[in-house]
Amino acid sequence: MDILSGYDAVSKMKASILSAGCGSLEVGYEISDFERICQSFPKGRLGEHFSRRLNTLPPNRLIWIVAKDRAGRPVAAAAARFDDIKGWDLERFISEYWTRIYTDENGDPIEIIPMSLEHARGISGPWVYLGEGFVAEDFRGKKISSNLIRILIILAFNEFRPNLLYGWMRPPLIKIGVNTNWGFHNTIYPGLLWKKAPHQLDLHDLAFVSCDARGVGRLSQRFSGSSLE
Repeated sequence: MDILSGYDAVSKMKASILSAGCGSLEVGYEISDFERICQSFPKGRLGEHFSRRLNTLPPNRLIWIVAKDRAGRPVAAAAARFDDIKGWDLERFISEYWTRIYTDENGDPIEIIPMSLEHARGISGPWVYLGEGFVAEDFRGKKISSNLIRILIILAFNEFRPNLLYGWMRPPLIKIGVNTNWGFHNTIYPGLLWKKAPHQLDLHDLAFVSCDARGVGRLSQRFSGSSLE
């Protein structure tokens, strides 16, 4: 990836976020700071993938970004987690990790149908997982979330140099092209299938979205020399 194109793209996306009514962007690496910020959001806590109860996330494994309004109120956020796992491919990692952090409605460990993660087979680390996205209701429809995720993709790639950046997305967003608009050039649906599903209904139907170094490069070039979409 052309680093200068990446910086130019980030600068333009930041300008777009500020022009949409935000007062500042904050980037951080400390999980306790991100946890404190997210407590002000409606969910009131971090999700399982960034929870301090379930993960150990020192600054060399985490980067987060928060947009604040002109009064200093956090109105949008997203985070990236770096996983440098040796000896497992992404298929094994997802299976082991999700089985540990999620339970079904009876409190028992979830079970993933093994073949449903075949698309992650053979993908070696390190990887970056992107999630914990949020935009306040009064700031939605202003392209803040799309630009925030794009900035995070570029920052996380430059910081960690992973083999793959990935996340999970619900089908309605895939249908309207949010995945490609945000910079995820690869999409697998369904991303996984359940033998024993989590109690959280929003996890029952997900697509796997990802991008590699070439995808990050295309994202940077797409916005470094053109107007933002």
